[in-house]
Formats: sequence, structure tokens, C-alpha cells
Amino acid sequence: MEPQKYPYPFREIELKIIESLDSLVARVRHRARNSVYCINRAWEIKDIDPNMSIFRAITAEEEAATALICALQLRKYPSSELLDLYNHRHKSGIYPFVSAILQSCGPIAEITPQIKLSHQRKRPEFSLMMAGCAEVPDPLNIMVFDGSGDGEDLAPVDFSPAMKMLAAERGASSVAQFVKEEANLRNRLLYALDNGVWRVDKPEQMIRERAKHVMVLLGIVLAVWQVRTPQMLAIHALESYLKALGLKIDKPHDFSDVIAKQRELLRNAKKS
Repeated sequence: MEPQKYPYPFREIELKIIESLDSLVARVRHRARNSVYCINRAWEIKDIDPNMSIFRAITAEEEAATALICALQLRKYPSSELLDLYNHRHKSGIYPFVSAILQSCGPIAEITPQIKLSHQRKRPEFSLMMAGCAEVPDPLNIMVFDGSGDGEDLAPVDFSPAMKMLAAERGASSVAQFVKEEANLRNRLLYALDNGVWRVDKPEQMIRERAKHVMVLLGIVLAVWQVRTPQMLAIHALESYLKALGLKIDKPHDFSDVIAKQRELLRNAKKS
């Protein structure tokens, strides 16, 4: 069966992700599907109405973020109820935060993981394929640590420096200000400001960027949904994001057991 044709030129792995959305429950699936629809509409009208095409692309990213929030809440991730499906700031900051996580993990991991999407079972499943390592079946159930080689100061990697760096690169004075400006981007496309009107001349690259964001978020949605219980990296990332938004977490997750096991592994590796 040939893959469904879309106006936007999705890559093969992206088409597999889109096909896999049917495995999601309705509350998550409808938002995820709508994000794909919005990207296609953005591509179709880019030469007719550039500003509205970007508006559609931004909406697509927010819908993908909404699908992720729904998945986290339905899988009962701790403190996920603090995220508001209808709060633009909560949604618009998610992909930049994911980008910050990737920046934080990259130098530590020292290898580039590849995502494998398998349809061998009744539902699609993501797994991590890393050079020289065994396949990791649940990509979000790993933990990335920071600390010295002996493991005494071991702790889950702190994502906040990367997020602050990203905000600074965009000219924002803080993470909160950066998220606020991201959430206000749609208004800039629609309404005039005192200093003029923002007109988009060449929307294609901006749509491609937002489409990439959408597919990354949808991939994470599938990875969250494939495991019925909360996964370690996702728990840590969620808590870090809530803190970046300035939201109070009543009961932070206790990673002491995970840290203790990792310390023991480091000690044993050092002895051998």
C-alpha cells in the first residue's frame, strides 16, 4: 500500500509517524492529526497568504504540543495536571524546551542515538538504536546523568542552563520572557503594532522549521503513549519544564534509587 500523499513533502520516517497516530486514543489522536492538517494547509496557502500560512504552522506546533500534554496527563505523569491545554505559553514553550534537552544530552551521551519506528507488533513502537550499544526499547525510560567519573556527585542532568542559553540567543532577558514572546508570535502575524505591520515575504523556510518541530513532538507523543507507566527521562524533563514556567511542584519525583544504581554501575566499571 502506497503512503498517503500530502501537500507538504514529508520524509519517509515522518510519514511513518503520521501513520502511527491512528494507534493513539481519541483525545490525543485528534490533536495530533490536526497538527498534521495545519502543516499541510500552511504549505498549500504559502504563496497566497504568507502570514496566514505561518499562523497555520504555529498552530500546528501548538496542536502537537497539546497532544503531548494530553498524553502525559492520560498516562498520569506526576504534576502533568499543572499544564493547561488552553494556555498558549504552556504549549509554545514545549518545543524550545525539547531543543534545550537535546543540547544538554548531546555532549554527555557522546554518541548520536537514532530512532527506530517498528510496526512489528499491533501498535508502533519507538526504540533507541545507539552505536556500540544494545537497543533501548523505551526511549524515554533512560536517564542522563551529570557528575564526575566516580559518581559521588551524580545527579540527573540540569536542563535549565541550555534553556537560559536558548532564551539569550533569541534576545530574551529570561526563560519566562522567551516563552511569553513565543506565545505572542501569532498575534504579531495578525495585528499591527505601533511601529508597523509584520509581513512575511518567504514563508517556506519557516513552515519547514515548524513542520520539523511538529514531527519531533509527535514522535515524543508516540514514545510517551507506548508505555503505560511514567518513564524516567520524561518525568525529569516534565518537572524541569514546569520549573522553567515558574509552576510549583508539590511533590518532586525522588530519583535517589536510580542515582544509587548508576553509582554502583560506575564503581563496578571502575573496578573491572
